[in-house]
Amino acid sequence: MHEAMSAGVSNTPLPPRSGNFTTTLSADFPPSSTKKCANNDDDKENDPGESSSETYVRKHKKHRGMNHSVIVDALGRLEEQAEANIHLSERLIKTQEEAGQVGKELVEEFRKARESNEVAAKAHDEECAATNREFLQLLARAFRA
Repeated sequence: MHEAMSAGVSNTPLPPRSGNFTTTLSADFPPSSTKKCANNDDDKENDPGESSSETYVRKHKKHRGMNHSVIVDALGRLEEQAEANIHLSERLIKTQEEAGQVGKELVEEFRKARESNEVAAKAHDEECAATNREFLQLLARAFRA
């Protein structure tokens, strides 16, 4: 039975794949860094020794100063927001502590109310028991007489 089940299984390795996904893509679509800019009127103003790819890089290069100022502004806003969040969290902690204290006071009030209700219920039960005893004694006297 084991031989019948393993008859279709082969221990020979699989043949290598016929191409890698990235190599297939790179053959179909060359990387953008190898593309050259079309010759514009702007290219004519450049140095004669400058290639069109250098012109492309120079034209599309972002200015670090602008990026730096944007980053500094963003960091400043983040610092302000962090300070606001710190103050907010401090107020939240204080509010939670106050709520915890109020909760403790409520628990204590409920405990006292329960104890006083238990005392009142016990007194009421004793009063009812005394009334019932008196009533039974009156009934017993009425039947004896």
